[in-house]
Amino acid sequence: MNDAPGKNGSSPAKNHIRKPSRGNRRTFALVLAGAALAVMAAGTWLWWGDSEPAPAPDGVSADKPPAAWYLTQRPPSFLVTTPGRPIFSDDEEARDRGRAYEEALAREVRRTYVPTRAAPSQRSAAPPAPLDPNVPPWRRYAVAPPEAGGKPRVVVVIDDLGVDRARSARAARLPGPLTLSFLTYANDLPEQTRDARTLGHELMLHVAMEPNDKSIDPGPNVLLTGQPAGEIRKSLEWGLSRFEGYVGVNNHMGSRFTRDAAGMTVVMEELAKRGLLFLDSRTSGKTVAAALAPRHRVPFEERNVFLDAEDRPGEAEARLKELESLARRHGHAIAIGHPKERTLAALEAWLPTLAGKGLVLSPLSSVVRAPEEMRAAKR
Repeated sequence: MNDAPGKNGSSPAKNHIRKPSRGNRRTFALVLAGAALAVMAAGTWLWWGDSEPAPAPDGVSADKPPAAWYLTQRPPSFLVTTPGRPIFSDDEEARDRGRAYEEALAREVRRTYVPTRAAPSQRSAAPPAPLDPNVPPWRRYAVAPPEAGGKPRVVVVIDDLGVDRARSARAARLPGPLTLSFLTYANDLPEQTRDARTLGHELMLHVAMEPNDKSIDPGPNVLLTGQPAGEIRKSLEWGLSRFEGYVGVNNHMGSRFTRDAAGMTVVMEELAKRGLLFLDSRTSGKTVAAALAPRHRVPFEERNVFLDAEDRPGEAEARLKELESLARRHGHAIAIGHPKERTLAALEAWLPTLAGKGLVLSPLSSVVRAPEEMRAAKR
């Protein structure tokens, strides 16, 4: 090993180690800062969920198809997933956005059916509610309609009731007779519906059915396409047992389910067996309800106007004018609205004006097509 001193008297080892120049130190600092920024960016990207999917849980094959959407979805905070949970968030901003409805645009208007053999004013009205078990429930629990005297009838159905107790009670305090449809999964339904009936309103059951939009939560015990008939019946029977005194059913959501002939056949069979009517909310233009109802002798009607599919100022008022026009043209018309602030306020102002306009507010049962009428219209 050569330990001889160098020319300047220093050892070779000391000559080999040199202090970095100021320029080299600046370059090194820039490289280090760039690397730190790159690490931070990568961490942020991973934090926001664009990383590789998480491995499948133990016992679950990665090759298996994903679980059904309605078992895994996480709906927005202002929708419900379980009974008793408020539909509306405590967040005022969420309240202002309103509830998400998987329904047709408000502009969609459905022409009212008019019987070919009798004018609407000549049709027999549902009798007062006798408690005769031999009378089918759609007539037994019908609210006697006011005498029309040839004037057009308007029917206002408010559904999605029962979960938001305050707005449901406010709807029940509106002058009637209205037709109030309560969600099957709301709490205290016997109490709520008894109060609504005492105030003179007709009752219906609002049954959750599968929507097209998989991001929207239809609620528990929803009727689903592709389910075995026994499963559909089981879910429907659960809903039908929630309270008594209703005349029939209308669909909550259902833009996918009401197009499915197999699933809707099960529904019609069960309604026919129980003597209940069906109101098609018409959340799909391809609904098969109108075709299946007469085959199963189910009293039937369909919604003409949505009052508030677009929850904005003046919308409900405009749709109510549309309802008036349809009723005058066809003898009667049916609107569906929901317990929203703007809708309830519009109805509070509009309902007292009907007599002066020559219109008669009536329950749904007074305009529904009975099985014998549907058969006569086909001849």
